[in-house]
Amino acid sequence: MIGVDSANLILAAARRAGRTITMASKFRCDSDVSRARWLLAIDRRRSQGHTTEAHTMTAKVDAPAERLSTGQRVVALVLLALLGLGGWLIVGELRAGSRFRAAVTAIDNHDVKNARQLLDQVLRKWPDSGEVHFFAARAARLEGAYRVARDHLSDASKYGWVEEAIDVERSLLQFLNGESSQKAESYLIHCLNMNHPDSHWIAEVLTPVYYANFRLAEANDCAEKWVEHAPKSAKGWALLGDIRERSLKREAAVQAYRTAHGLSPNDAKIEFNLARLIIDAKMEPGEASDHLDKLRELQPEDVDVATVWAACRIVQGRSDMAIPVLDETIRKHPHAAQAMFHRAQIDLEAGKPELALPLLRNAFAVTPYDAEILYSMFRCLNQLGQSEEAARLKQKWEQSEADLKLLSEITNEMITKPHDPDLRFKAGEICLRNGLNKQGVDWLESALRDNPNHPAANKRLFDHFTKLGQLDRANYYRKKI
Repeated sequence: MIGVDSANLILAAARRAGRTITMASKFRCDSDVSRARWLLAIDRRRSQGHTTEAHTMTAKVDAPAERLSTGQRVVALVLLALLGLGGWLIVGELRAGSRFRAAVTAIDNHDVKNARQLLDQVLRKWPDSGEVHFFAARAARLEGAYRVARDHLSDASKYGWVEEAIDVERSLLQFLNGESSQKAESYLIHCLNMNHPDSHWIAEVLTPVYYANFRLAEANDCAEKWVEHAPKSAKGWALLGDIRERSLKREAAVQAYRTAHGLSPNDAKIEFNLARLIIDAKMEPGEASDHLDKLRELQPEDVDVATVWAACRIVQGRSDMAIPVLDETIRKHPHAAQAMFHRAQIDLEAGKPELALPLLRNAFAVTPYDAEILYSMFRCLNQLGQSEEAARLKQKWEQSEADLKLLSEITNEMITKPHDPDLRFKAGEICLRNGLNKQGVDWLESALRDNPNHPAANKRLFDHFTKLGQLDRANYYRKKI
C-alpha cells in the first residue's frame, strides 16, 4: 500500500512537472501577464526606487509556487518509476498545461469562445490555480460575461494570483459596467501612463469608449499606447486610423490603415478604408487601385466599393472605365448619392452641365448638406445661367463650409476641455443643422453624459425626435427640460 504522504508526494511531483513545463513554455509566448512579464515589471519598479512595492510584488508572484526541494523531487521520481503510477498523473498535468497555453494564445487572438472552453477544462484539473482563474476572468470579460468574470477574479485572489493584475482587470470591469467608473478610469489611466504590463488590454477597453464619446485626443493617446504595447494588433491600428481620420489627419490615418492591412490582409473593411482614404487624401492612386480591384472581385455588388473604385478610375484619368460602373450602380441603387455625384462630375468636366444637373439634384435630395454636392450644384447652375438659384446654393455651401470649420475648431478645443458639455452641445447642433443626424445625436447624448440636466441639449433632442415622429424618445428628453 502507498502511504498518504507518498501519494501526496507523487501527485505534487506530477503537478509540479506539468506546471513547470507549462511555465517554461509560457515564458516564450506573447502573453503580457505571464510571470516573466511580471518579473520584468518588478525589476522596473525596483529600478525606479519603489523597493517596497517591488518586494510586495515579488512575494505575491512567488507565494503560490511552493517548489519541491531537490531531494523531494528525486524521491518523488523514484517512487513514480517504482510504482508506475506517475505516468497518467504527469500526462494529465501536461495536457492541462498544454490547454492552458492554448487558452492564453486564444485570448491574445480574441478567440474568446475557444479560450473559455479550454480554461473550463483546465480548471477541472487545476481548480485552485489563481493564474487560470485570472485568465478565465479576462476571457469572460471579453465575451461580456461580467458576473462570471468577477467570480473568477475573486477565486484568482483567493488562490494567490498577483493582486496588481487582479486590480487592473477588476477596474476594467467596473469601467465597462459604469460602477465607480471615474475612479476606475483614473486608476487605469495611471497604469497606462506607468507602462503597466497590461497596458494594451487597458487601452483596448478605453480607446473605443473615448472614440464613441468624441474624446478624440484621449482616444488617440490610448490607441497609440495600444499599438505601442501590442504592435501586431490589426484592430488597434485600424481604430487609430479611424481616430486620425475623424481628427482630419488623413495622411497619418493612411499610415495606420496601411499597418493594419499588413497585419490583417484579408480584412475587407480595413482594406476598403485604406483605399478610400488614399483617394480622399488625393495621394497616389495606384496603391488604392490595386486594393479596389481585389475588393471588386470579392464584393461585386457592394455599392460603396463600386463607387470608390469608379472615383479612383476618374483620378487616374480613366473616366471611360468609371461611367458604366457608376451608371449600373445608380440604376440598382437610385439613392446612391456619392455615385450620382461622381457621375455628375464626369459630365461637368466634359462641359455637359445639363446632364450633370439632374444627377446633382437627386444627390442633393439624399444629402442636402454635403459640401461637395452643394459646390458642384452651384457650378452647374452658374454654367446654365440659373444665377438666382446658384446664389442660394452658394450661400448654403458657404454656411456648410463655415460649419465644418467651426466643428473642427470645437473638436480641437475639446483636447483641453474633454468634459465640457457646452462644446459637445455646439458640435451636436452643427451636425444636426447639416443633416448629420446620427453624429448630432451622439454629440448631444455625450453632452448629457457629462451633464444629464443640460437644458439646451435635452431640448434639442426633444425637438429632433418630435420632428422624426419618435414620440417615446422625445418625451424622455422633454421630462428633463
